[in-house]
Parts: sequence; C-alpha cells; structure tokens
Amino acid sequence: MITRRSLIAGVGAGALIATGPALASNPSGVRIGVHRWDAWYDPTPGNTYWYSQHNLDVAQYQARAPMWATQLGPNRMSIVASQAAMDAEIAAATTAGVHYWIFAYDTTGQSPQIAFNLFQASAAYATMKWCLRCSINQDFVNSLTNGTMLAFMQAANYEKFGTRPVLYINCGVLLQPTDPLAAELAAFRAVCVGAGLGTPYIVLLGGTAATAEATAVNVGADCIGYYAYASNSTTYGTYATLDAATQAYWATLPALLSGGIGLQPPGMAGWDRRPRIERPVPSETSYQKPVFGMSASYAQPTSAELAAHVQALINFVAANPSACPSRRATLYAWNEFDEGGWLCPTWTASGADHTRLDALAAVW
Repeated sequence: MITRRSLIAGVGAGALIATGPALASNPSGVRIGVHRWDAWYDPTPGNTYWYSQHNLDVAQYQARAPMWATQLGPNRMSIVASQAAMDAEIAAATTAGVHYWIFAYDTTGQSPQIAFNLFQASAAYATMKWCLRCSINQDFVNSLTNGTMLAFMQAANYEKFGTRPVLYINCGVLLQPTDPLAAELAAFRAVCVGAGLGTPYIVLLGGTAATAEATAVNVGADCIGYYAYASNSTTYGTYATLDAATQAYWATLPALLSGGIGLQPPGMAGWDRRPRIERPVPSETSYQKPVFGMSASYAQPTSAELAAHVQALINFVAANPSACPSRRATLYAWNEFDEGGWLCPTWTASGADHTRLDALAAVW
C-alpha cells in the first residue's frame, strides 16, 4: 500500500534560483490544484483521523485548527465538522479564487469520505472545481470498472485539461509495463472515450523523478508530480529556506524528463510536522517515536512569502511550457493542519483567520 510518507521527496536545501521572466500575477492561465487531506471530519474516538484532530489540542497548535473548531479549554479543542463547515470552506475557496481541490478517494466511511460526501451534498457544490487523488488498491480498480470513476468525471465541475478529466494517482514505486495498472488504465481510457469524454490526463505522484517518469511511461500515464516536497537537512528553519529548496528542486526537473512525460511541480504552503512528531499518530509509530528523530520543520510563511512562492510557481510553469504541457501545478495543501501546510481559514478566538487565502486572491 502506498503511504503518505512515500509520496514526499526529501532533499537538501538549495539556493534560490530564477524561475523564468517576471509575470504580473497569472495572465498565462496556469491552474493550481490544491491537495486536501480531510482528517477533520470524523470525531469517532480511536479512528485514524481522531489522533490528528487531538494533536491540535495543545495550546501552541490550537491556532492551526480549522475555522469551525471550538476551543473547550487551554489544551482542548473540539473539531466536529458539519454541512455548514463544508459550505463555509467552499465559500472561502471560491471567494479567494482557488482553482480546484484534489480530494483523496476513500470508500472506508471514515473522515475523507465524510468530507467528500458533504462536498457533494453542498448547495454550493457546482461552484467549486474538483478532481480525485487515488491510491493503487482494489477500491480504486473497482471504481474504474464499475462506473464510479466515470460518473465522477462526467460531473460538469470535475477538473479537466481541455476535455480530458484530470486524475492523480499515488505511486512512489517503479511499476513495469506488465503491472496490472497498465491494462486497467488503458481499459478505462477506452471507457471514457466511449462515453464522450476525453481520455483522462493521469498524473503520478511520488518517488524520484526518474522512477516516476519510468512508471508513467510503463503504465501509460501522462505526467508526474508530488504530493509534497520538503527538506530533511535541518531541524528547524525559516520558510524562506523551504521556498528556496523547493524552487531549486523545480529547476532540476525539466532536464530529467525524457520520455514525453509532463510535469506538475509542487508548491508548499508550509511544512512543520511537530504536532505529529511530538504525538505520533498510529500509522506512523513504526518509524516515529515521540520527539525522537525530528524531521525538518519550517516557520510558517508570512502572507507576502506565501504569495511570492505561489507567484514563483506560476512563473515556473509559464516559463516551461514543454515540461509543463498541462499548464498546471499543485499546492500542499488546503488542510494539512498538523503537518503545517494549509490555506483553509483557521480558528481564532475572534473568528476565522482568512489571511493565507487573502494573500493569494490577487496572485492566481
């Protein structure tokens, strides 16, 4: 099974590099998909996502809680989402001009599916573009063969590259042409074309660029990218350090693409996993002990720093049309509150903090 950890490339920080000619905001129409990690919708005690929610109980992390949270005490938050909470998220995202959300596909009935169902049920559903990010498992394969994925992609507000529905697949390992995924994706492409859709534009997330590109060629995908990108070369640094390392990594990627495979570079709204490092969630206890072996963390960006980073991401895609034929990038993340990357408005005692979205409204 592909884990979230396997999707993240960790390399050393580098110097800030040029990302192409300066552009005024986004006249070239580059689109940025914002990843969602919906750990905030299932308050059932002991479920996988409950631990992430309670990592935000600690006083110093309460300001990371989503805007619908309630403070119960100096070290206790209540994070119980509702239809109204999802409606507020949609309103915040559309007002700020978020291009599209990338939902994790989940059929377990836990938090990600609850969030997705609330999104689908919202009266404002049609106002927000969206697409899916899937892991390679039986549920995903079933969705390709039983009509579920086709129905999703036929939605008027499903994100498309031209007429081609965009689909992200987590894959951090090398797959050969004989892997079943190759035949499954080929068959699904035929189904989509037969239904009057364009052939899906498939983006593989994770692994080294060489591995991801080889897998994309072998299984018939179109593009590579990453869920997140972070350096593990330092214990704690500034956001400027993360920004510089990320931009330096973008610059290495075009030269590594040789098989006609495209690129969607990853942007980073932050990376500070201390809540999960101090109180590891069950899925990470095999390699993360409390505080031990702390990975890199970075100070949260100022509004100006975040806006400049996203502007650089847009500039890079616009300046590299051959490497980025879909004219898209991704951004980590909408709601990775306990990992330290978020755009979603957050809780304060005086009301929702929209600072990050406000900073980006004029950029994209």
